[in-house]
Amino acid sequence: MSKRIVQDMVPPDKRSIRRIPVPARDEREKSVHRETTPPPPPPMPKIHKRGSRGKRSRWFLWFLALICVIVLAFSFLSLFAGAKLEVLPRQAVVAIDREFNAVKGGNKNDLSYDTIKLSKDGGEIVTATGEENAEKRATGQIVIYNNHDAFDQRLIKNTRFETPTGLIFRLESSVVVPGRKQVEGKWIPGSVEATVFADSPGDKYNIDISDFTIPGFKGDPRYNGFYARSKTKMTGGFIGKQKVVSKEVEKATREGIRIDLKERVLKEVRSQIPAGYVLYDDSAYFEFESLLSSEKDNNSIQINERALFYGIIFDRGNLSKHIAKADWPDYKDGEVDVVDIEKLGFTIKNKENIRPWEVEQITFRLKGSALLVLEFDEAALKADLLGKPKRSISAVLAGYPSIEKAEVTVTPFWKNSLPRKAKDIKIERKIGGI
Repeated sequence: MSKRIVQDMVPPDKRSIRRIPVPARDEREKSVHRETTPPPPPPMPKIHKRGSRGKRSRWFLWFLALICVIVLAFSFLSLFAGAKLEVLPRQAVVAIDREFNAVKGGNKNDLSYDTIKLSKDGGEIVTATGEENAEKRATGQIVIYNNHDAFDQRLIKNTRFETPTGLIFRLESSVVVPGRKQVEGKWIPGSVEATVFADSPGDKYNIDISDFTIPGFKGDPRYNGFYARSKTKMTGGFIGKQKVVSKEVEKATREGIRIDLKERVLKEVRSQIPAGYVLYDDSAYFEFESLLSSEKDNNSIQINERALFYGIIFDRGNLSKHIAKADWPDYKDGEVDVVDIEKLGFTIKNKENIRPWEVEQITFRLKGSALLVLEFDEAALKADLLGKPKRSISAVLAGYPSIEKAEVTVTPFWKNSLPRKAKDIKIERKIGGI
């Protein structure tokens, strides 16, 4: 019988222990190490220090707030953008002591003056001391017109004026009636106010507003060209007994009334002088009328007075120019102002012998130290400066020879040009230096 021979047979593609590869020693040790060494722990998260982070946050907030404040400040300052110009005009101090001649209502090249007039009544009640027979003439104010020609006409004292009913009133003092003038193709009569009194005493002359003719011009072409109209009623005409006071009391009372009237009139006149005109104390003239006393009750009367004020006034600019021409050698032309011109010493030559409202020329003396300052057109200067860069200011000022120098401040400070609106530019005139 045949012997079985057992052979190790390994089927194809079958694994056998003999065919399993055995790793080398080093690899086995590494493998064991991998299996026995625990994995490393996961990385720990980073922990930030709380105090450091808060500090950085606060600094950031402060920085942001600062930026906001700066922006707001710039915006706020921009709302108040503007410019201030301090201007030093050309000026000089001069000593004045000279006479000037002035004409009434002259042209712009003349040194001229104008007159103003004001009347005011006043009275005071006193105790009567007795009665006496009295004869009083009515009196009142009229306006005399010259519509005859362009020449002035003098009417002497006691010139007669007649009402339509034949009552005669006489001119209290001489007056000059100006000639008529042509304005826009129309003739405007010259006129003057005057005081008249009745030709005879008695209450029949106490009349209301009336027209008047001048009987002395009858048969003359002037008769139709000269006429008058009442400004006030004619009052005070009286014949009969009236209550009286002693001569001493009446005189003292009238003097007191006149002092009071003078103060009241001057105060009123100064408040009514047109802007730009000057009235000197010595250019004020007063005349007083003693009006009839009036009975108040059984034992008192009111003593009445009337103050007539005439004043000579000068245009400030016109007078300043003539002072500059006379006493400032460097003055050439242009508008000029004498600072505190009303404080100069002023006296009218032969004041007691002239009535300026009747004459056409006066002579007066000015004396004192005066500061003369050249004027400039502020509105034009503003217009020329609108929107101009700072560097152009000198060129603009060169067109204003009356300005010595100027300093400008522009706000906010980072602006390099002047505002574009005139209201945002303030001009301040400096006298004596900047």
